[in-house]
Amino acid sequence: MRMLNKYLLSIVLLIVQSLCLFACTPLPPAETGSARSTAPWEGRLRDLFNDSIDPSAVGLTGISSSNAGGAVSARAEEAQFIVRVRVATVTTEGAGKDLRYLITLRVIGDPIAGPRTPGDTIQISIGQDNPTFGIAKAKDMQLAGVQFIGFLREFNQLGTPVMHWHLARDGQDVLDAVRNVAVLSEVSED
Repeated sequence: MRMLNKYLLSIVLLIVQSLCLFACTPLPPAETGSARSTAPWEGRLRDLFNDSIDPSAVGLTGISSSNAGGAVSARAEEAQFIVRVRVATVTTEGAGKDLRYLITLRVIGDPIAGPRTPGDTIQISIGQDNPTFGIAKAKDMQLAGVQFIGFLREFNQLGTPVMHWHLARDGQDVLDAVRNVAVLSEVSED
């Protein structure tokens, strides 16, 4: 019986580990009508979708980095999905130098701009090589229930579509910047 329990535990751990390997969320196949990005995750786009949480969004002191150099507007222009999200769960995986935070975000309501996300939850992983690891470690389970504005974009990484993200403070200034970009985009299309 003890051997069977070890075997089942090994299988469960293997499944969980295979589901949560990377800091980014691979997406399901594209739905009809949704465009896949072929852009590589590099340069300016890597800076905009930097898999990070704005420190001011979680109550850490300091100046918000979300709009440094007009980044909110730039993210809004380049994002495929701009949605309000709430942290549903925070768990850890691994130990020591392999410790990582697994965070499940639940999409709240309609998109702020752009199309709906492929699902109503988004799984992100923050490893120790991510600058946001310090925020995840400092806030840990206090992140549960925190609401953000998520800027998401899919990138082609070695032929695999991978979602990269930035979580900004859910504030009126961020919403206004996003809506201004959306209005300007609509006007320029006409």
